[in-house]
Amino acid sequence: MAATPHVAVVGAGIVGSAIALELARRGAQVTQIDAGGRRASENSFGWINATWLNRDDYFRLRHFSMGVWRALEGRVPGLAPRWVPSLLWDLEEGPLRNYVSGRGAMGYGLRLLERDEIARLEPGLAVPPPLAALGEEEGYIDAGLAAEALRKAAAAEGVRPVAEEAVSVGPGTVRLKGGDLVTAGAVVVAAGRGTGTLTGLPVDEVPGLMVLTTPLRARISHMLAPPELLVRQDDQGRVLCGGEAGGSRIDRDGDAIAADLVERVRGLFGERDIGLERVIIGYRPVPADEHPAIGPLPDLPGVYAAVMHSGVTLAPGVAQLMADEILDGTDSELLGPFRPARLL
Repeated sequence: MAATPHVAVVGAGIVGSAIALELARRGAQVTQIDAGGRRASENSFGWINATWLNRDDYFRLRHFSMGVWRALEGRVPGLAPRWVPSLLWDLEEGPLRNYVSGRGAMGYGLRLLERDEIARLEPGLAVPPPLAALGEEEGYIDAGLAAEALRKAAAAEGVRPVAEEAVSVGPGTVRLKGGDLVTAGAVVVAAGRGTGTLTGLPVDEVPGLMVLTTPLRARISHMLAPPELLVRQDDQGRVLCGGEAGGSRIDRDGDAIAADLVERVRGLFGERDIGLERVIIGYRPVPADEHPAIGPLPDLPGVYAAVMHSGVTLAPGVAQLMADEILDGTDSELLGPFRPARLL
């Protein structure tokens, strides 16, 4: 590419903003196009992890990005991940032991804990499990605030925001709803569900329901992953929880799902007076095979896609790897299994 390449980034959620910032910091001229509206980042559990539900190549990509999160911390004002370990017991004993030994052998910070130590670490649990995996490297972030911090940092690096909807992309071009055409040396489409509309990739928008409870008396010092539940506590003592990291699947009445989640939190801590404060519904983009689609589009030269779940874990790592590819022409081994061409 040219000495001062111009890259148009479509999307201003956590992924698009991380990419825009990384490109600008490495000398590119960047235009970031986004009309606002609903973003997946804003209603996310925000778990930064490479936990057990990942095949090996996806684990490696996620684990790499976790390291980039730590390197990025302190370089972006307002970006404040909380490195709170997880306690996971959403597995039978055999698979749980295999998870700890297998991922531990791949360099992931894990320890197997027994009931007495779990009870000591989390005395508020009504019935501590007999075994749990301690995820020592993990944490969480408020993804909406993180995306905002990344957008502000990108603007400070000279990224030019365009508050308009992109309606089509082509080699070196983005057509805006008002009719204007943005031209650039490369185009990155990181628009969540809109990435499918603009590129032809099969991307679903999957809703997930979480609840925020009234404050617990107990203080939780870990993220907790008991069977079919994920729990973390905020500074006010309230609990954010869903049936999984993307929220509970909305396969029945939302009020019934919310009531069930609150009841499960009551049982987990033995606190019957916990109530429902708020229901949160997030919409996460998920490519057809449920793995990221990152990299060049075969029929649109110079156009790259970046759509994934989990965008929270992957955003900074993907930003770094995509900048390597776009600005330096370096093919990423980590991204190799996740090229968009496999879905077209």
